[in-house]
Amino acid sequence: MFLDDTACNLASLTCSPSARMTATSPSRVPHAVRLWTLVLELSVMMAQFPAKEIARLSYAYRTLGLGYANLGGL
Repeated sequence: MFLDDTACNLASLTCSPSARMTATSPSRVPHAVRLWTLVLELSVMMAQFPAKEIARLSYAYRTLGLGYANLGGL
């Protein structure tokens, strides 16, 4: 179930064995999650929405999504 008239901003972190973030230090992952969440927050603040209701609800509920790519390969 999802809210009507909102926009969901999505991003993903690449977690492959060849990615420097996870290969050098697993402690970098929480930092990357915090950083990308901040980036998604900024994208909501700077976005131009097609309708005022979509903008209002997107600001109010902050529908963000952060996924992990290549987690199985890691």
